[in-house]
Amino acid sequence: YDRMNSVAKLSRRLSLPFSGSQRALEGFSARVFDWRGGRPYFPLQPGSPLLTLPAGAGSIVHIFLVDDLVPPGGLAIMTDGAGLISSNLAAMLPSVSGGKLIAPSPTDGSEGFAALGCQMRLYAQGGLAKGTLATSHSLPQNVIVLTDSQVKVQPMDAATDSMFALELINQTQRTAPRLNAQLIPILEEASGRAGSEGRRRFCELLERLAVREAEQVLRLQQPSAGREQQQKAALLAAHAQAANGHAARLGLGTPSVAGMISAGIDLFKEPYLLRKCQEAITGSLERIRAGKLPIGSGSSHVVMGFPDFTGALAEGEVFLCVEGRHSQPLMLSSAGADGELSSEALVYRPPGVRAGD
Repeated sequence: YDRMNSVAKLSRRLSLPFSGSQRALEGFSARVFDWRGGRPYFPLQPGSPLLTLPAGAGSIVHIFLVDDLVPPGGLAIMTDGAGLISSNLAAMLPSVSGGKLIAPSPTDGSEGFAALGCQMRLYAQGGLAKGTLATSHSLPQNVIVLTDSQVKVQPMDAATDSMFALELINQTQRTAPRLNAQLIPILEEASGRAGSEGRRRFCELLERLAVREAEQVLRLQQPSAGREQQQKAALLAAHAQAANGHAARLGLGTPSVAGMISAGIDLFKEPYLLRKCQEAITGSLERIRAGKLPIGSGSSHVVMGFPDFTGALAEGEVFLCVEGRHSQPLMLSSAGADGELSSEALVYRPPGVRAGD
């Protein structure tokens, strides 16, 4: 907290202790095995010791601590690390989307749909781990593999299976892709030299995006707009305020503007609501001036990042999965020299944002 350079950033960090989570695998116990400092366990290919791990039985989960994919001191973008969870355990996790519980964990012992990955906190044997877990169909049942960078509090040496808790972070929101002050110069440089046709087209695109966004935001102030149009514009302008909704559910602060409008409060008779909408409009215009413009979702996506545990991807390659399906939105129409379709893409991580976010 002492490194925050603004009150706004400090305020966002202070809400982290109250960030929502969903308990998972209740009724399970765990045994922790520390295999760090031994032989390499990755990539996850034939011959890897991870494929022959002793499976957990019944309601017992086996948790294995292994070394990171990247050696200590090596370059890595994932400070919280990523691990693996067996597919049968992943299918028992509750479904969480947009901060809400969509479907609880199966209570009859059956297995449901297994997500590709999740963001979590894990407590076992006095230790604490956090980060992401990718679903693996290669692991034996009832197995979780944690990498060294995920472990924040070291577990105790004494073997016990009396304490185990797995929590899924439900604060992750589906976010539309947007430009920002750091990304625009990168794309501008990639569009071509100064004065070139590509650079000119890129600048025209930015202008069109800014004008379109401003028109939608300012629609609330148009007297000629109908009530339904103004209400839609208010919801759009208040979208940035919706992040306070979780704090309100905990009794920390006021409900979000979007939540108040959705609850049926008259936008045109409530002074507080009108004032907050005006503030949201002003903030939206400030974001437009700062270059935070929405871009088409067909060729851009906000995704969670996981390392390649299998070693199947070559350096510089990315496998993109959208809505559970392999996606290549920028795929070229012609095949490459090796007969396979490929395309170039920019993978960008904003400063201060974890890959799991």
